[in-house]
Amino acid sequence: MLFNAKWYDGMEPLLTGGHMSINEVVYKALSSSESTGLATSSTANKLLEGLKPIYQLGNKEKVIEKIEQLKKEPGIPFPTNYRDILEQD
Repeated sequence: MLFNAKWYDGMEPLLTGGHMSINEVVYKALSSSESTGLATSSTANKLLEGLKPIYQLGNKEKVIEKIEQLKKEPGIPFPTNYRDILEQD
């Protein structure tokens, strides 16, 4: 599976071996929301879209762990079915 470089319009992904790392995805999504001063469901959607290829390549536990950490932070409302979203093609 190839990484979809268009996971967020207007953002050039930092590629590492063809894929962004989990921390790079999180950094890019949070920095883009920081410019507006808000972390919203849009931020959660960007995170899910960026993390999906990493999840689908077999790093499921690490992606779930990172999302669970982020869910504890205020302002990033992940949908309750985020695992289903990560599984979808």
